[in-house]
Amino acid sequence: MTFEIRKAGFENKGAAMMLIAASQEVKSRFPAARVAMAPDATSPYELRARYGLWHRAELVRRGVDLGKIVELAPGKLRHRFGFVTGAEVDVILDAAGLAYSDQWGPQHTEDLARRAVAWKRAGKRLILLPQALGPFGTDRIRRAINVVADHADLIFARDKYSMKNLIDAVGGRASIRLAPDFTNLLVARPPANPPRGEKLVAIVPNARMVDKTSGDVSG
Repeated sequence: MTFEIRKAGFENKGAAMMLIAASQEVKSRFPAARVAMAPDATSPYELRARYGLWHRAELVRRGVDLGKIVELAPGKLRHRFGFVTGAEVDVILDAAGLAYSDQWGPQHTEDLARRAVAWKRAGKRLILLPQALGPFGTDRIRRAINVVADHADLIFARDKYSMKNLIDAVGGRASIRLAPDFTNLLVARPPANPPRGEKLVAIVPNARMVDKTSGDVSG
């Protein structure tokens, strides 16, 4: 069985924690499973290899997926170099979350909707992992999220506000569940040289605190 984790990478700590936690949990439950991701600028080879992630071939340029060239190679040769194809993926775990909202526009949700239809037709399972979702205010994004809901096997909202956003857009469905953040599945490793002192607090700033705020705040 092959799982693909999509829309999570190593660009920021939150996305990396989701990717690593989901991968570790899949491997603990299905030891023989492959866990893959589509390489991009946020997921360099060194980090993918460190966590035992297979490479799902995809390279879209001007609407054409050049990664399909890899499908021409025999399976044994592909697997020798750590590649799996889209056809080999059985379960898709989507961790994009807030990308599916008015804040980011309809394009991401529409892309997922197109893929969800194709995956369902091919007999694949789609699960949206716990993340913030919505709101879905425009007609385009509401249409797209309804297509996603029609074709996804499970959609996990991370909080009651996301749950409400989702139900307001697609109605109540058995496939929609409320579930908390899952990155706490990771085991923390104490630093080799911990700072001295009492009442220390670690703060991990999100990248959005930089690119979504004014210069006087982000600077």
